Amino acid sequence: TICNPGPRKSMSKLLYIRLALFLPEMVWASLGAAWVAQGIQCDRTVVNGIIATVIVSWVIIAATVVTIVIVFDPLGGNMAPYSSSGPDHLDSNDSSQFFNGLKTAAKSVWETRIKFMCCCVGKDDHTRVAFSSTAELFSTYFS
Repeated sequence: TICNPGPRKSMSKLLYIRLALFLPEMVWASLGAAWVAQGIQCDRTVVNGIIATVIVSWVIIAATVVTIVIVFDPLGGNMAPYSSSGPDHLDSNDSSQFFNGLKTAAKSVWETRIKFMCCCVGKDDHTRVAFSSTAELFSTYFS
């Protein structure tokens, strides 16, 4: 679950492996697109297979890029649990300023993401309020 990060400890290693494979995948997709654009002199079934492979590859690359843009945490996972009292080992005034800054930064990140995903929606006051409320909800949930 999202509240139990223990089973996901090894995911960072898998993501780094996937990142290392991302560059060869982009090169292979570009090479396939170039071959198809030049017009390969092969059996039509082979050409259709190559075209399908290139299209699927570009769809996967686009989905990966969109997922990275949406899911990447620029705050570095430094969000603390939301509590009104804050931690006991820090000065209350400094810690509340720090945590309020993190909350504001997380809300801003989520608001930018939501605006990016809903770029075709109007830009009136009701929409801005809805984006802001949704961003606050997401930042609280994913803290």
